[in-house]
Amino acid sequence: MPRMGTDKDVRWFNVDPCYVFHPLNAYVDGDEVICDVGRHASMWRGSMDSFEPCYMHRWAFNMKTGAVRETQMDDWAHAFPRVDDRVVGLKHRYGWVAGSRPGGSGAMGEPGVVARYDMTDGSKTMHDFGAHSHPGEFVFVKDSDSAAEDEGWAMGFVYDDANDSTDLVILDGTDLSKPAVARVHLPQRVPFGFHGSWIDDSTM
Repeated sequence: MPRMGTDKDVRWFNVDPCYVFHPLNAYVDGDEVICDVGRHASMWRGSMDSFEPCYMHRWAFNMKTGAVRETQMDDWAHAFPRVDDRVVGLKHRYGWVAGSRPGGSGAMGEPGVVARYDMTDGSKTMHDFGAHSHPGEFVFVKDSDSAAEDEGWAMGFVYDDANDSTDLVILDGTDLSKPAVARVHLPQRVPFGFHGSWIDDSTM
């Protein structure tokens, strides 16, 4: 539906059946609406152990022809995709996700990784927190209003199940493979959650 449209303007497109918890972003590119999402082939067929892995997919909906192009962008299981808030609804280059370490089993494998996708060249940069680590959704915090899309910090909670403790971890947005910029040990474990936001002083 166009942003300023009504229910009479709704368009329907056929795609393969699937389940999507979390979209990364969507934007208009010429005649197409591009949607990048975390796609599960199937879902809710029993316990969470029956969940299919979530992979990054791109749907391109052609608003003139009605055709759909679907592309699986990667074969690595992930969750909680986010973009820089400044590009929500606009063409983006980068996306941040939490994902699995090499090995493991189940839909998410062994958790412990945060990654940055480059949707332009298909590459990704990863930060492995190690065994027993459970990162949640990481939020991108811009360095300034004029900063590049990855110029800032990726910030989120990481739970350590060996010590039953939580850290607030800050990573360099331009290179997640670097050691953490800061790691704040919290006095109380933070329960698992889904989404978060960063609001700077100037907008409070």
